Amino acid sequence: MACTGCAETNLIAIRMRIGTEEVVFQRCNRCEINKWASTDGELSLDEILDLARAK
Repeated sequence: MACTGCAETNLIAIRMRIGTEEVVFQRCNRCEINKWASTDGELSLDEILDLARAK
């Protein structure tokens, strides 16, 4: 796995469930890019917040 911003290969990746969705949070320590992704692809912060809202 490599950062899309700087190609750094040493990323922090945390897998978790938010609502009913399995997601992965990725952070690059070199360029400080944060990304959220699911099996369907990249998610925006707004999409993550929608998943986390109690319904």
